[in-house]
Amino acid sequence: MATLPGIASCYQPQQPSVKAGAAVTYSELQPAMNLRSHIYCYWELRTRQVLTDSFYYRVVADGCIDIFFDISNEEAPYIMGLSSRYTSFETGNEFHYIGIRFLPVALPFICGLDAALVTDRCELLSDVLPGIAKELKPLLAGKKNIRTYKVVLDQYWSTLIENCPSTIDMRLMDALKKIIDTNGNVQLGKDLYCGLSDRQLRRLFHQYIGESPKLFSKIIRFQNLLRAKPSVASLKRHKLFFDAGYYDQAHFIKEFKLFYGDTPTIALDK
Repeated sequence: MATLPGIASCYQPQQPSVKAGAAVTYSELQPAMNLRSHIYCYWELRTRQVLTDSFYYRVVADGCIDIFFDISNEEAPYIMGLSSRYTSFETGNEFHYIGIRFLPVALPFICGLDAALVTDRCELLSDVLPGIAKELKPLLAGKKNIRTYKVVLDQYWSTLIENCPSTIDMRLMDALKKIIDTNGNVQLGKDLYCGLSDRQLRRLFHQYIGESPKLFSKIIRFQNLLRAKPSVASLKRHKLFFDAGYYDQAHFIKEFKLFYGDTPTIALDK
């Protein structure tokens, strides 16, 4: 069995809640216990009624890779790599998406994927992982909701992981955990020393995560603040951006807007 040291206990990637009343809903469901070191969640985004206008769904940077598909239109599965900034999708006025959010490292580890090939890209799964796409196609047909998909997806990924011969360089996992444990506030040359040169570490990060240790650390820092859900008032009053590792307010606002798409004042006031 392919063993991957879990980071699920110390990293819970956040996405914004959907603000569209009862017309559009977003929900997450945990996978089976044996998958939680690889898969963060299954997610569902759907309309409950036909919308008057096209809906735009925002995905913020979280360091993860997702596989997703629209069951209402019977579209083929897609894969979305790590995003170095926020992404906005126009989804139309009626849709029903089901997705699998893999924790950092997990999908490249399971499937031998070079994560850098899908960074900042959304591609047909058949163009990136044709074997996985072919195996998933019959499993995805005819299901109605996230719970029915969970049953078949739990079984599929459990079998795949059980039969996967992969191993991983534990020095990469040590560096990854240091970044997460420090909420992204690391000195890349000093704090991440783990027996690898800077060049070797960058190569492994690009291969398994899709970006550099520096960019991934920024995403973790942003995600930590997002997960804390500070109020706009407390953020201004206590200058929490200093505690989060930003060197001034302008730096904090610029980086937050890059990863979220709105300023902290707008995003955290929702």
